[in-house]
Amino acid sequence: MVVTYQDLVFRTAFRIMCDRPDAESVAAKVFGTVGRDEGVYAFLSSSEIENVLLRRTCLCCRMKIARRRLSWLF
Repeated sequence: MVVTYQDLVFRTAFRIMCDRPDAESVAAKVFGTVGRDEGVYAFLSSSEIENVLLRRTCLCCRMKIARRRLSWLF
């Protein structure tokens, strides 16, 4: 499953983060959570899997941006 959706997740993260190392870390985090819940994805269609992965990618990107902004304050 990782090979199939890796490009989708990385490109989305790269468009949001505009930085390759950050996009790679977001993609690794997204697929790390997918590895734990792989049994859940067996019953979903490909479009549903894409939606779940895109939602997780956006959430991880927003969290990374929020952490970065908080670190600037401190």
